[in-house]
Amino acid sequence: MTNHITFTTGQVVAATGVANESLQNWLKRELIVGQKAIEGGGSKGRQRRYSFFNVIEIAMAKALIDAGLTALEPAFHAAHVFAHTGDSRRLPACPFNQRPGYTLLLAGPGWADTFFMAPDAKALELYAALVPQGRIGATFINASRVFDNVCSRLMEITGDSQFHPEAVLEAAYSGAN
Repeated sequence: MTNHITFTTGQVVAATGVANESLQNWLKRELIVGQKAIEGGGSKGRQRRYSFFNVIEIAMAKALIDAGLTALEPAFHAAHVFAHTGDSRRLPACPFNQRPGYTLLLAGPGWADTFFMAPDAKALELYAALVPQGRIGATFINASRVFDNVCSRLMEITGDSQFHPEAVLEAAYSGAN
């Protein structure tokens, strides 16, 4: 997978759409939990280098904030969980490996560690089924779309086809089997 490649702040800003000022603010506030793995920075002449996992974490947090989640901590917690943890069904920084299908990332009280995958529009039906159970107040995003957009932008920025969304998923999940 792309875990050995690092990106500059400018590349992260271009790939995620986050303003550089916001990114710097988030770093100063230590909201990017994976920032311990970010190389460099902190002193003059040392440029920060971000991993693919950091880029996905930043993109997911930004997408949750753009979707209306005003509390930054739950947005960054959910983004951190998505980008840096996984299990036998979903790898870190990747949506579930099922196409067509959507991986939804939910954040809010009681939702920060929850991911859903369902084919096509059924993911929204799955979320709606949980509302009667009293689990409301979540902001959710289509994590698959965010992943695809970030990978496509990285491919444009670097000129490297290994960042095509399908290529990233293929490399990640073929190595996991």
